[in-house]
Amino acid sequence: MKGRLVTARTDLLFVYGTLMSMASGALGQGERLRLRREGRILGKAMAAGLMVDLGNYPGLVEPRRWSPAAVGRSTVVHGELLALTDPEQTFSWLDRYEGIVPGGRACEYRRDVIDAVLTSAPLRRREANAYIFQGGMGRARIVPGGRWTTGGD
Repeated sequence: MKGRLVTARTDLLFVYGTLMSMASGALGQGERLRLRREGRILGKAMAAGLMVDLGNYPGLVEPRRWSPAAVGRSTVVHGELLALTDPEQTFSWLDRYEGIVPGGRACEYRRDVIDAVLTSAPLRRREANAYIFQGGMGRARIVPGGRWTTGGD
């Protein structure tokens, strides 16, 4: 699987794991601080998908990749929606952090545009960039409720 880059059609970013503002672990700490400088949090959000635990960090799995074992599990991933000041600049370093290199080796994630829903009243659907897990599911465990609560250490 090659890391796939998309042209950012939106200045929004959906984060759901170590990049969330409330994450406390060392993994992603510098990136969280940088995201705070380069954007602003619009609020809590959710997206269709299945959250899997990959050890020190989670992955959002698209509905088309769900296994039969996922049936009846949470099909919503909880996270935050951020508005980026300069998406091109932010994605240049964030893609590298996520291991995405144009024409590079196979990687676990790709960046794509998904539908995210701000959970504040009234609910609002927004197109947002997100990092989608595309690696092997062999070591992945489903995260009940779709909320990443581990600090990331």
